[in-house]
Amino acid sequence: CPVRKTGTPRMAKTSGGGVAAFFFFVLLTEICVSGFFLPNDFIRRNAELEWTWVNRSLGESTNREITALADRLYASTLLESHAEEALRLWVMPTERERRSKSLISPQKRERIWTYYAERLDAVFDTAYWFFRRLALFLIWLPLWIPAFVIAIRTGLLSREIKKSGFAHTSPVVQHHAFQALGLGVFGLTASFLFPLAVPPVVIPVFCGCVVVLLGLACGNIQKRI
Repeated sequence: CPVRKTGTPRMAKTSGGGVAAFFFFVLLTEICVSGFFLPNDFIRRNAELEWTWVNRSLGESTNREITALADRLYASTLLESHAEEALRLWVMPTERERRSKSLISPQKRERIWTYYAERLDAVFDTAYWFFRRLALFLIWLPLWIPAFVIAIRTGLLSREIKKSGFAHTSPVVQHHAFQALGLGVFGLTASFLFPLAVPPVVIPVFCGCVVVLLGLACGNIQKRI
């Protein structure tokens, strides 16, 4: 039926677009909560608590390596591109604007400008926190890449054994495994912007789940004759 042939891809496309829209909505919500509602000291206290956990579980040398990598990422992304400077110039008034007369009293204007400066600091503190979490993930990643490769290879070998023995492969298991992988990647990315301290054990637990899911997904790829 021509109607069904054209309708099915459209539904899949809409579903994929809805997932992407929800993904960006969650990330934008986290950024807005950190940037507009949470005080600076709250963000810094939680960031310092998380750094203490990293220092306690991985050691001072690893913590210094994570900090150095986060500094490089922050500098190359926001400082060298002058993005932070441009945002501050766009939001904060110039000296001429500070001295200009308006219907608002100077005391109220100063409080407004102080509030803007604090919100900007909160946004950039959150951005640096994001890069620290990304650096922690990048530190762990090389240790887990061989496990990912082994999981894929083991899953494909398991599929070949099933082909030779006429065993059953489950497309349902494959579908749910890939779906769980997508949800895991989404959850990990969202945790990079989560405004509360997250234990560093989240990264290896996530990587371990990825290993299991990759093996299940590759081992249940539908057989072709």
